[in-house]
Amino acid sequence: MPVYGIFTCEMVVFSLLIGAFMDSLVLGVIILGSTGILIYTLFHRLYNPLPLVWSATVLGSLTVLLWASYIDAWLGTTFIAILSSFLTGVFCYLLNDRFFKKYQG
Repeated sequence: MPVYGIFTCEMVVFSLLIGAFMDSLVLGVIILGSTGILIYTLFHRLYNPLPLVWSATVLGSLTVLLWASYIDAWLGTTFIAILSSFLTGVFCYLLNDRFFKKYQG
């Protein structure tokens, strides 16, 4: 069960970071609540850990995309945020999937 707690903390942090980027705590809480409802529904429908892994991956990628856009705005480019978001998404998925398989059960 600690695996689910770690995934929950990961999603809380990513959701609130997205809300902080938009200067809105309410948006972060709304993203967190909707993510929680979606994950709960999918997890009980599929009986599979993939909704947890994918939601953490998507939230992590989106968080990096938003925060890395500051670097792009400063440098005047557009590819750094997209590239770092893609690389973070791949890394986050592989890490979360391996972590879940190792410590589940």
